Amino acid sequence: QQHDDAADASSKIQALIEKFRLSDKYMDEPRIISVRTNNPSKNTVKTFETLSQSKIKSVSRQSVILRWLRLSELLNEYSKNSIMNVVTLPVPTSHINPKQYVALLHLLSEQNTLPPTILMRGNG
Repeated sequence: QQHDDAADASSKIQALIEKFRLSDKYMDEPRIISVRTNNPSKNTVKTFETLSQSKIKSVSRQSVILRWLRLSELLNEYSKNSIMNVVTLPVPTSHINPKQYVALLHLLSEQNTLPPTILMRGNG
């Protein structure tokens, strides 16, 4: 079942690549990553807390922020050698304070460790 889900997800990604007429000479086959945990490391949480000047426990919608922090780790683990990353922009809401939001954007597009990153607004 898991292999079928990965193949289906890979086909959908490949269809998007073709839809946007992105050159395949710069891309490998889409890779589906199985994530064992949605919890970011203590180091990532600490970095977020330093940048946002707030404790993770004081953040409203903490589970959402933790998932975005985990994504930043996955980008650093799997996409740091990419030519470019495209990431869905976290939707800014009144539930997140501006410093926390900017800290989150910083971690998703860290200029010292990641390639150029496009944060694109979308429903995904």
